[in-house]
Parts: sequence; structure tokens; C-alpha cells
Amino acid sequence: MTTLSNLYGWPNSVSTHCPQCKSKASLTKPQQVIEMIGPSTRPLTKVHTDFVEGGLSCLKCGLVKKVRIQWPVDAFYQGDVKGNLIWAWDKYHAIALRDYVFSTERDIQSHRYSRALFHLPEFFKRSKNRTACVKTLEKMISKF
Repeated sequence: MTTLSNLYGWPNSVSTHCPQCKSKASLTKPQQVIEMIGPSTRPLTKVHTDFVEGGLSCLKCGLVKKVRIQWPVDAFYQGDVKGNLIWAWDKYHAIALRDYVFSTERDIQSHRYSRALFHLPEFFKRSKNRTACVKTLEKMISKF
């Protein structure tokens, strides 16, 4: 399974939900969980999972601990666009996604998240989905 993190790595922190109070929390130094699978008689295969580990800190309740989350299921900034999940690592990533989708020129070099924007699925880039996508991203950005 190829994931976004295989293509260009993880940022230094991502926004997720606090397991204690359900508010926005920060997961620092996220590392994708890699499992080795296969029969014991053959070399094992490295598989990138949907799970990420890192240090979680919540500003609301003060929880600080190492956690494992499922990405993008546990992403704080996520939304549905016509049955397709769009997510962002943090508020600034959501803003970059909104600006990129809204733009008709789409110069990815001018964005902080240029590598992530390059790999945005075509569905979100199509003009017929632009309004719904921007509306969802605006709702995500206004969450916190």
C-alpha cells in the first residue's frame, strides 16, 4: 500500500483529537508504523500501515503522552466532498489546500505544502468539484 507519507514524509506535527477530552491536540514527531509480514520461511515484506505514533499534547486538558493514531481517520482537519475524504495535517495545510483548489492557475511552487499539493487526488482538482471542496475546506479551517 502506497501512502502519502511514502511519497514525501510527515511534517513535524499534525493535528488530531485528544483521546481524553476530544479537543484539538498536536501529535509531534509523527512516525508511520511499519510492520514486517510474511511466512517464516521467506524474507519478510515491509508494509506501511495507516497507523502513526508520536507525542500527543492537548492544550485544553493538558494530556501529554505517546500515542498511536490511525491516519487520516483520526485527523482533526477532515471533511467529506461528495463521498471523498479530504484531510489536512494542520490548519495551515487546510488553508494551502483551499487556496490551491480555489486557484485556477495552481502554481504549486508558491505553496509551503507544494509536495503535498502535487499529490492531491484529481477528484478535488476538478472544476465541477471546486465549490464543494472549497466549502468543506472553509468549514475545516473554521473548526478551531
